[in-house]
Amino acid sequence: MAQLEQIQRKLDAAEALLADRDAYIRQLERQASTDILTGLLNRRGVERFFMLEQQRILRKQSPGALFALIDFDRFKAINDAYGHPAGDACLMAVSERLHGCVRMLDGVGRLGGDEFVLILTQIDDALGDIVLEKIRRLLQHLSLEWHGRRIDFSASLGAAPVTGESAYADVYRLADEALYARKQARFGHNI
Repeated sequence: MAQLEQIQRKLDAAEALLADRDAYIRQLERQASTDILTGLLNRRGVERFFMLEQQRILRKQSPGALFALIDFDRFKAINDAYGHPAGDACLMAVSERLHGCVRMLDGVGRLGGDEFVLILTQIDDALGDIVLEKIRRLLQHLSLEWHGRRIDFSASLGAAPVTGESAYADVYRLADEALYARKQARFGHNI
């Protein structure tokens, strides 16, 4: 009987070690796909999210998706005038706003610098246009209190549809072209 109890204790200890290892692996996977500043998806996380949504579209579990690139307008001027910590605070403010205006099933990420991405999932073109316009309006008038000073800033958005056959690079390029056209229309040559 004592030998069975000893074996059971060893099995329990081995199971606990495996559970700890699995939790550690999940933690590493989260860290590998998360932007350290904002807590949003990073580039790797965005690409994986894109792939999973694309698979849902192919299986007819989603009517489609929209991929939106968001880029600050004249972000360098914020860093130059207020310093990089203020720029980071602006990035955090935008990440919170973006996260707050999409559904739990949508993807929100920061690709790097001042470039963000939204992947609006399970959405048709009509609803997508409404949501994107709401987000565009939100991004045009942003402000932040920074050490007693108000920083006013804005961001622009360009989007492209995601289909089951879309390559990530192609969708990114189309959204980037739409973003550039939007900035060109808003600011002319001074992008």
